[in-house]
Amino acid sequence: PYGSYQMLGHLELDFRYPDKLGSAEYTQYKRSLRLDDATAVTRFTRGGIDFTREAFISAPDNVFVQRYSATEEGVISFDARLSRPERAQIRVLSESELELFGELSNGRASGRGTQFAVRLKVVANGGTVSSDGDAIQVRGADSVLLFVTAATDIRTFAGRNVADPRLAAAEDLEQARGKSFHTLRRAHME
Repeated sequence: PYGSYQMLGHLELDFRYPDKLGSAEYTQYKRSLRLDDATAVTRFTRGGIDFTREAFISAPDNVFVQRYSATEEGVISFDARLSRPERAQIRVLSESELELFGELSNGRASGRGTQFAVRLKVVANGGTVSSDGDAIQVRGADSVLLFVTAATDIRTFAGRNVADPRLAAAEDLEQARGKSFHTLRRAHME
C-alpha cells in the first residue's frame, strides 16, 4: 500500500536458552530507560543466570547498538532476522550479516518511491555465528553485539541527503563495527 510513515522493517530475535535451564522461571525482570545516557536496559534472571540487554541509537555513528551479556559463559543463543511485509528483499551477505532493501510505491503510475536499506551485523564473543536461510544463528556465545544501520533516499529539510541508501547503510555499518560498545556509547552521549 501507498502511504506516509511506513515502517522500515522488523528485527526479529528468537532466543534459545540452554537445555539445562529447562522450564526455569524468569525472575527479577526489570526494564528501564536511563535518561542520563539514553540507554534502554532489560535485566532478568533465569536458572540462577543473570541476563542483561542494553540498547541505544547513536546519532553520531548512525547505528542502533544492542549488547547481550550474561553472568555465565556460553548461554546466549538466538536466531536474528530482518523482515518487512512488502516491497523488500533480504540478502545474506555473510555468516554474520544481513541486508534488507527495497523501494516503496509513490502512489503514481511509475510506482517509484522511497528507496530504503537496512544492515544487520552480529558480533559474538565466544560461541558460533552462522547463517541459515534468511537468519543469522548465534549459539553458545558469552556476549553479543548487534549493529543495525539504515538509510533512505528521502530528501527533506532535516536529516541527511543520501543518494544510495544501500551504500550509506553499508558505510555506516563498516564505521560502527570497528568501534567498541563503550566507544559508541560515549560518542552517543556527547
